[in-house]
Amino acid sequence: MINVVYISHENSATNLLGSSLSLNNLLHSVKEECKIYVVTPNRGKSYQFFKDQGYECISVPFQKDTISTKSDLRNAVVFIPKLLKYLILNIYSLLRLAVYFHGKNIQIVHSNTSVIDVGYYLAKILHAKHVWHIREFQNIENGLGLKPFMGWNRLRRLIYKSDYSISITDAIARHYGLLGKPNSKVLGDAVRKGSEVLNEWPKEKFFLFCGHVCPAKGADWAVKAFSLFCHTIETKFEGYKLLMCGQCSDEYQKELLAIDPDINDRIKFLGYQNSVANYFRKAMAFLMCSANEGLGRVTIEAMFYGCPVIGRNTAGTKTLLGEGRYGFPFDTIEQCAKIMHNVANDAALSKNKVDAAQKFVVSTFSEEVYGQKILSIYQKILRSKQ
Repeated sequence: MINVVYISHENSATNLLGSSLSLNNLLHSVKEECKIYVVTPNRGKSYQFFKDQGYECISVPFQKDTISTKSDLRNAVVFIPKLLKYLILNIYSLLRLAVYFHGKNIQIVHSNTSVIDVGYYLAKILHAKHVWHIREFQNIENGLGLKPFMGWNRLRRLIYKSDYSISITDAIARHYGLLGKPNSKVLGDAVRKGSEVLNEWPKEKFFLFCGHVCPAKGADWAVKAFSLFCHTIETKFEGYKLLMCGQCSDEYQKELLAIDPDINDRIKFLGYQNSVANYFRKAMAFLMCSANEGLGRVTIEAMFYGCPVIGRNTAGTKTLLGEGRYGFPFDTIEQCAKIMHNVANDAALSKNKVDAAQKFVVSTFSEEVYGQKILSIYQKILRSKQ
């Protein structure tokens, strides 16, 4: 048995986000070979979720190593208080964790994100190996609009000094300067068991947007493309709907509905859904409109559940679509609408893509395959002397 501490950064009191779901798949894939401990920053949704899975959990109030990239006066004023809070709470958390794990022979500390550094220092204290799992862009051009407190050079230096780093896509590895470096690997997340694939036909008359309904995820692109689709002259496309699964503020919902008031009755906001499998297996296609998706867990889920993917030809989505082998890439809203038209008009177009996509995701993102790859990384770094 390998004794591993996993650091989860999610602190939401209500919803479980993608990084926790991906971590859960990781834990499930290695639990037969590892004694698992999970550290969370509070006793919110993530803590309770992992507790319910039967894992030993501890919460300590560690802080993220990030601050907004905005250079306005407000951020300048709050920088010092935030930095002091970060230092005080992280030192306190490390002391508590050092006491908690004393005598437990922890061999590996696995940080589940790039936005925390507490795992790096915990590994040093426990004389354990450190794995840094990098899932997201941080800078405002590509992703979260965040930057490390102490700067990019320090963060990269800590990542390079870790025993191993895992990037979920080539683009993210390149973003952090890790592509091709020793003790670094590009490895997409596990998303489902290989046996969980679904492939049902015919599909129903709706398109699906799934994820946080916000500008960063391209929700406006989905609505604009659907508007163009709805205004086609062909009457056989009447009755189609656009279902929006995910959190959406009232203000942003009004903005989206204002794009084309004529189709408001055909757009349904479903809010956060604990399970989306039923929507995926029935949807005519899934619209992935985010410009800067790190990997695209939801895209992989769509493929597992037999849902054709119409995806923006950028970042992680571009990689997943395999130059059109596993889905339908688009660069503009107009192209997206045209693909929606073609998919709705000819089911055979989608069936071949879905079959190829399912073979791809089972061989690449299933828990069975993923677990062996993670364990091989653990075994490699435990054999090393450094």
